[in-house]
Amino acid sequence: MAKKKKELPSLSPTLPIDLSPVPEPALLTALGGLPLVAQTFRTLKLHESVERHVEVKQRARGFSESEVVESLMLLHGAGGDCVDDLRRLKADEGLEPMLGHAIPSPEMVRSFLERFHSDVVIEVAKAARKPHQLAFIPEETAPLEGLARVNDDLLREMGRRMPSERIGTVDQDATIQESRKKEALPHYARCVEQKADWMMARILMGKLLVQLGRRAEARPMLNEALRAVILEGATLASQGPHLAGLAAWGGVSFMLALRWFRWS
Repeated sequence: MAKKKKELPSLSPTLPIDLSPVPEPALLTALGGLPLVAQTFRTLKLHESVERHVEVKQRARGFSESEVVESLMLLHGAGGDCVDDLRRLKADEGLEPMLGHAIPSPEMVRSFLERFHSDVVIEVAKAARKPHQLAFIPEETAPLEGLARVNDDLLREMGRRMPSERIGTVDQDATIQESRKKEALPHYARCVEQKADWMMARILMGKLLVQLGRRAEARPMLNEALRAVILEGATLASQGPHLAGLAAWGGVSFMLALRWFRWS
């Protein structure tokens, strides 16, 4: 028996949409979730805490310390990784009315952050090193100590709001930000990560293969290829050497995995 076809309703040849060439007076934003970050910042009384403990401004006019710190929190919440990304927040016309204050410029925030730094404290820490030591940990400057007290206030407020919570987790994770500045120094994980990554290889394949692997590590080749294509608009063909290196690395790794590892 043939299946009866479903009758479709008649449709108008034109959609019920009116296009107006006159823009609407309302403001639109693609960052509608950020005001909730600001609301949390203020509800936890961090606005007051920053004004009480952090003092780096030399003049009363302009943005207050709390407005700058709040803007940095918003930048972090929006996924920014440098102060230049504040320009994207400033360009959003619908964000400022919801916050109640403007977003500071990257230049202003950079100047603000530089006041947390002290060359004198750095030199004192360097001078206090023992002859065989390379690393050093400088003392906190007064503005940094103020931020630490803000963090204390945050923990106390959270404890007041959740008195039944008696256990806290201290997360000391760190995010490594790549820098191309001439004065930038190698980060601590440059050696530590390689030791962890290569420990199994050292046990299985010996020192010679490890040394060869260090000279042809796959991660820098992948990073360079991605950076060139995404940021510099390079073609895939121009990344032939990197792609060939990645293919060779993957092939060798796969063959070694088949040779050395067995499911038991």
